[in-house]
Amino acid sequence: MVRILLVSLINICFLTTVFVRFFTADSVGSAYFIIALMSLSMVAAISINYLTFGRVLNLLNFFILIFAGYYLLTALLIMNDMALLTLFPQWTFTELNNALCLAFFAFSAAINGYALSTGEFLLRFLPGFDNQSINQKRLRAVIVSLIGASIILLLMFFRSLGGVGNYVYRMAAMRVMDEFLGKGIFHIPMTILANTAMFLVFGLQRKKVFMFVVVFLTAFLINFFSASRLNLAIFFLGLIFIRQIIRPVRLRAKHIVIAVLAFFLIGPVPLALRGGYGEVSFGSIKEAIGYTASYVMTFDPSFILGIIAHGNATETLMAITSKIQETGGFMYGRFFFGSIVLGFIPRAIWPARPPIGAHLVNEYFWRGAVADTGAPATTMVGEIYWDFGLMGVGIVFFAFGCLLKAVERYRTRSAGNLWAAIFYAEFLWFWAIYSNETFIGAFSSWLLYLSPLFLVFRITTMNPARETALGRAGLLARDGG
Repeated sequence: MVRILLVSLINICFLTTVFVRFFTADSVGSAYFIIALMSLSMVAAISINYLTFGRVLNLLNFFILIFAGYYLLTALLIMNDMALLTLFPQWTFTELNNALCLAFFAFSAAINGYALSTGEFLLRFLPGFDNQSINQKRLRAVIVSLIGASIILLLMFFRSLGGVGNYVYRMAAMRVMDEFLGKGIFHIPMTILANTAMFLVFGLQRKKVFMFVVVFLTAFLINFFSASRLNLAIFFLGLIFIRQIIRPVRLRAKHIVIAVLAFFLIGPVPLALRGGYGEVSFGSIKEAIGYTASYVMTFDPSFILGIIAHGNATETLMAITSKIQETGGFMYGRFFFGSIVLGFIPRAIWPARPPIGAHLVNEYFWRGAVADTGAPATTMVGEIYWDFGLMGVGIVFFAFGCLLKAVERYRTRSAGNLWAAIFYAEFLWFWAIYSNETFIGAFSSWLLYLSPLFLVFRITTMNPARETALGRAGLLARDGG
């Protein structure tokens, strides 16, 4: 009963924002009113989640804070002239309020899907782990094979870019060059294989500490040299959540120290080695390391705000909704399906590959406004709205809420299982966190991560009864010989 009342409150808040936007669209007061109602709805959604599962650290809460919270924060930055991007410089409060209402619509649809579904139907499509065990010899061999393959790919990656030294002190320039991006055939699989190997170490039963240290150091360096902080983020967050799911621990001082260290290794250190956003060039590795040490020692806390403001979800949604309302240029699925199909063909194999994903969004909505080859936070909402319209946003986010509910129940039912823990951690990163940056990128990257995980699962997991029967058959065969 309480959950129904809270969902009703969220729906009433959303309908109220639509009413306010309709009558006072170009008003700063309307913007603050919408932000206030969205904030109230976030509190109500967190309460629904707690009543359902009784825990704070789970998928929906991350989605609420990172998805809805990011829109609110970036809206406030725009309103106070603190946004770093200029994708939509001549904005009015009409465009801002339209974008906020669309984000609120997506959020409320997801909460309705989460609260009104049980997740049981989707649970049928996820594998069960009753009466199954992991073959330790096979698992150890797979971990060694994965980390070995990732090292080989790393060496091939360096060689393709002129060697280790040439790459390291040119990292800032390399990151935005077609020469670098065309090597995705190396740096994408090398990070996926390294991270998968790291996550699998949690399934070992013997000599676990030694293997953990070796694989951790190797995988960290591979992720670091990928020149993408997002790879480092999934590496560290994956470790944290898999560990917490398999064997929960209470928060202690050492965990806070580890978290601070991880933050510096994900944020300031790679940024400094890359010379900021291309502002500083290095002539040697020694110069790059010296600059990085100085940058970290004089760390400015405003760096955190800069990272948030650099990927401005609200401004990109303003630009997308404004242009689509003027042109009616919906893609009707061509953006999503075209990007997925072509996205699995590396540019190293097809240099003239048509623009897809972020590049297509850049060309259509803010041509020339983004200097590098990436894209700002196009967000799950913006991409779905461009592709499938307002109805598409409602349907997709309602289904997304149902999926969040199913995966959360899956975690509860498979508590402590290695495969469920890895699946949950990767789902959390790509769908509760990273999808707020780019929907197509999150979806395709998630599929790439699932592929080796599925193969390893099939290779190393056996039914104990079948394994015993095979062992007995082997003994009988040897006795007969």
